[in-house]
Amino acid sequence: MKFYAIGDLHGVPPKKPKEDFDAVLCTGDLGDFEKIRELIFKEHSGEFKEPWYDEIGRDKAEELIDHTIKTARKVIKKINSWGKPVLIVPGNVDLYGDRFLKEVNKQSPYYWDYYFKDHFKDITKGCKRVFNLELQRGVFKEFTIIGYGMSSGPEGVLTEKGLVLEAGYQQIVQRLEAQMKMAKGRVILLSHNVPNETKLDLVKGEHLGSNIVRYLVEKYQPSLCVAGHIHEGQGKQMIGKTLCVNAGHGADGQSVFITINDKIETRFVK
Repeated sequence: MKFYAIGDLHGVPPKKPKEDFDAVLCTGDLGDFEKIRELIFKEHSGEFKEPWYDEIGRDKAEELIDHTIKTARKVIKKINSWGKPVLIVPGNVDLYGDRFLKEVNKQSPYYWDYYFKDHFKDITKGCKRVFNLELQRGVFKEFTIIGYGMSSGPEGVLTEKGLVLEAGYQQIVQRLEAQMKMAKGRVILLSHNVPNETKLDLVKGEHLGSNIVRYLVEKYQPSLCVAGHIHEGQGKQMIGKTLCVNAGHGADGQSVFITINDKIETRFVK
């Protein structure tokens, strides 16, 4: 069985590989989100007094959101056209409604339903070969694939006694653990972000991987964990019996072929 793993395309449609494969594992971050990201950083730094979309005006903000959706849809339609099953999780820039992980006050003057809705369904609409596995369990051949997207950094704190998380993340872990316990055959954890505290998640000396992914890998030891998000971290690392793979920055042409037989072999495209 050969998988082709790719993600973090950020609006750049990939070329179909000449090498054959059985299915695509896509780690998300499909659209061009750069302008919104810059505005969000300004909001979080305190430069803006209001949410970024009110600071620039909602008409302008809607144009930026629509640009992200349009570029993401162009990317996923290209991958869908390859004629292979595409198993995917949304990345943190894929405008997936539940990414906020907290109850949103709809009575607040800052609430904007267009921003808080799930646009990922529109991005993948009509792509019949694309299967969103976010917090779900899918079966492909002899493999059970469990998906967790959205993570953009360490969630909570991972201690010797377990994970310390906010309520929204606790619910996510409960759902993922339920899927893990029901999984049969060889298990693949498909995540947007890589496990924390590895060589795969280093950015300027700081570990920015997911504590939830690290926890799941350590506790359940799936055969394989495929992720991305950290553009600088393409590569692989073992955590116990689990091979963890960072597929790399797809917008720069990075990806990885993963062949699974008696053992797992990788060939990175750089």
